[in-house]
Amino acid sequence: MAISFKKYVDIVSAVGGAAATTTRELIGRLFTENPLMPMNTTIEFTTLAGVKAYFGVQSEEYKRALFYFSFIGKQVTSPKKISFHRWTSVDTAPVIIGGVTEATHNNFTGVAAGSFELEIGGVTNTIDTLDFTLCTNMDDVAAVIQARINSFVGLQWTGATVVWEAANKRFVFTGGQVELANTCSISIGDTFAPPFLLVALGWAGNGNTFWLPTLPRFIYGAVHAFASSAFAVSADENNNFGSFLFMGTALTDEERKSIALDNDARNNEFMYTMPALFADYEFFCDELMNEIGGWCLTLLDGNVSPPPVDEYPEMMPMVILAATDYNRPDASQNYMFQRAALTPVITATGLSDFADACRANYYGATQQAGRLVSFYQRGYMHGADNDAVDMNTYANEMWLKDHIGVDLINLLLALGKISANRQGRATVLAAVNSSVTLALFNGVISIGKLLTMVQKEYITSVSGNPDAWRQVQDSGYWLDCFIEQMQNGDYKARYILIYSKDDAIRKIEGSHILI
Repeated sequence: MAISFKKYVDIVSAVGGAAATTTRELIGRLFTENPLMPMNTTIEFTTLAGVKAYFGVQSEEYKRALFYFSFIGKQVTSPKKISFHRWTSVDTAPVIIGGVTEATHNNFTGVAAGSFELEIGGVTNTIDTLDFTLCTNMDDVAAVIQARINSFVGLQWTGATVVWEAANKRFVFTGGQVELANTCSISIGDTFAPPFLLVALGWAGNGNTFWLPTLPRFIYGAVHAFASSAFAVSADENNNFGSFLFMGTALTDEERKSIALDNDARNNEFMYTMPALFADYEFFCDELMNEIGGWCLTLLDGNVSPPPVDEYPEMMPMVILAATDYNRPDASQNYMFQRAALTPVITATGLSDFADACRANYYGATQQAGRLVSFYQRGYMHGADNDAVDMNTYANEMWLKDHIGVDLINLLLALGKISANRQGRATVLAAVNSSVTLALFNGVISIGKLLTMVQKEYITSVSGNPDAWRQVQDSGYWLDCFIEQMQNGDYKARYILIYSKDDAIRKIEGSHILI
């Protein structure tokens, strides 16, 4: 034995400079009311097969995911991940969605006194004396369980149902009462007989791994929520998405406006994409709605009516954004002239002009040599004069702001301090420059774009530097940082980045002069 060497020399090893936070994946998030998902929960899928296994091949979620994952961008890239968030526009009862079971009624007929414990909202009852000996099919099995549950006191119990879904091979329990509280817990207890009963029902397990179809899902009851509140809750709990839409339930104009306002307040953080019928033109031409930034509208119909079935043109901005790889050169996308497996709904020039004037997007078709050429048009967003109204500009700024933000927070977390002096200023500038370098590489920042006189004067005014506009025009950007003391005595570093956004050409004109 010997005295520990650490008593005299104690060296601690650790990896320095590790990133504590990561940039967002600008994937799509779909808000669904599908009861297969637990309330206020976000689930991400990296494959179409995963969506199929969870929601089923006939679900709208699967059909939308099929369109989403099937998109191939011009750089031969596709979306890598999709997310769903559960909300509800109506009050819902607690539910048990059983896992897939291979049992038949013959697995139950030997049970004359089965039992298990069921807990709903803090009330537990023993579901006993279950006699399945006379059951001739799985519907009979469900009826036996339902009858015993209905024998207990309380609307949650007397109004409950148990149904056998033959197509999905599962038993589904639904409580008899919509809860007035935000949640109503539901679970299966540990006391049951015989041991295989809950396994045969597909109700065995705690339901925590709710994305596996072989395990049950215990879904709390909940009161309805406003769509804007559901968006806010989802974004605050998990902001790993770039664009979003509400599927299924048709939202009112006021609900859509409320969501748009909430999203606009987040200042270029998410892209809200929504569908509309051409008959809704008063909504998407509304002057007040046009002043709200961060949202885009895509028409489901036009001179082609009714809308094509199981097609989702409003997802085009979402799939283009999710398929954009900002780590590649010239990654910035023109959202117009993008093609997908969609039916063109506007094929008339006059209707196209009207939609363009209202900043409504659509999948349209032109004609050359008797052949229709279809693509997404026109890549517009809504917003006031100081809002980004081109989808590519909005998406690019979304990426750049997130990338710089992550670099700066990682800097604050990794360093012992950032001094409120020239060295600290240089440190912040270096961190921002790291993102700017990538933005020059991927085309988010445009070099050599001629500036108007108004733009030059504005750059001079904001920067306080009469030569800043030359740097923006020639190099693509101008960057500076200032150390300031706030009223509470704390110091802050304030950087200003002025950059030339990457504008996309939507039309080419030519002049043929024959001499």
